[in-house]
Amino acid sequence: LHVEEARDICNGAPGLLTNTLSAGLDRLSDGVLDVPSMEKAMEEASVHEVTAGLKPISYLSIIAQVAPMLGLLGTVSGMIKAFQKIGTGGMGNPELLAADIGEAMVTTAGGLLVGIPAMFFYFYLKSRYLSNVSEMSRVLGNLCHQLVSAARTGDVDE
Repeated sequence: LHVEEARDICNGAPGLLTNTLSAGLDRLSDGVLDVPSMEKAMEEASVHEVTAGLKPISYLSIIAQVAPMLGLLGTVSGMIKAFQKIGTGGMGNPELLAADIGEAMVTTAGGLLVGIPAMFFYFYLKSRYLSNVSEMSRVLGNLCHQLVSAARTGDVDE
């Protein structure tokens, strides 16, 4: 196993898996394999990589939570306007109230039309991402095992 070549491959193709593996390979020095140190470095790097990868997905969660609130704000605004018209004697003319009540219903529907699909996509993408992270963890475990086995047989080159 040629550690320097493995580092070059990892650096040439940055990603979740390669960045994590590269962090473990960086703990190898002078052909000495310190397994706990390497595993710790890979664990630390994976936490960083996973967190960075979840950031864009988290924005969907924010949108899913804020959109219905904005719709509710529009609902309250429309209802306030409708009650103001009722207070100024508009009760005998329903056409005056219709626009304000319509505003309330449209903003509610708009908030839900944005929030529901955003929540669906958030959970879908998060589930897919975490599934990929789980697979990456398994692959890294296998790579680490192969590296340790190669080191024990003396087949590791720095």
